[in-house]
Amino acid sequence: MKINIILGLAAFVITFLVSRVHNILNTSLFRSAIGFVVFFLMGYLVRIVLHQIQTKEVPNTTIDQLTQDRAVNPDQRE
Repeated sequence: MKINIILGLAAFVITFLVSRVHNILNTSLFRSAIGFVVFFLMGYLVRIVLHQIQTKEVPNTTIDQLTQDRAVNPDQRE
């Protein structure tokens, strides 16, 4: 969550400084708040995607493991 706040604050400051040159204070603050929320939420999205990629495991099932499972539970059918 710390990363998300840092991303959001960076977006807020950059948006505010760029927007302040050509807009009134209210408009600049509103656009900066939108930038904060968007980058804060995008930070979560990126973290979720990276977590999914890192924890993705390919199952390593061999024929011996399958036959052992069937030998233990012969009543179950696929």
